[in-house]
Amino acid sequence: MLEVEFDDVGSLVRGHGSRELVTEVTGRPPMWRTLARGWSVQEHTARDVVALAERRNYDIVVLGPRATRQRRQDDRQVFSPEHLTPTPMPESEGLW
Repeated sequence: MLEVEFDDVGSLVRGHGSRELVTEVTGRPPMWRTLARGWSVQEHTARDVVALAERRNYDIVVLGPRATRQRRQDDRQVFSPEHLTPTPMPESEGLW
């Protein structure tokens, strides 16, 4: 499983095969952040790593404050009742 943590200052990639994915995307080996326990990459590199991992059928988990903030915004989307009720068709229009 590949874990990708997006953050404002930098992103982390960790998991089995993550070093090879980052090396393939950037052309050079990434820097290991010991305390964070992950490979330090820029955000655009992390996005490219996610795209490459998806093409190779990796299981991917996206973490971090930005992912949480986006998830909360998606949960707040509320549909109004008029979107849920069907619009009546005029009597002159039929299905056949």
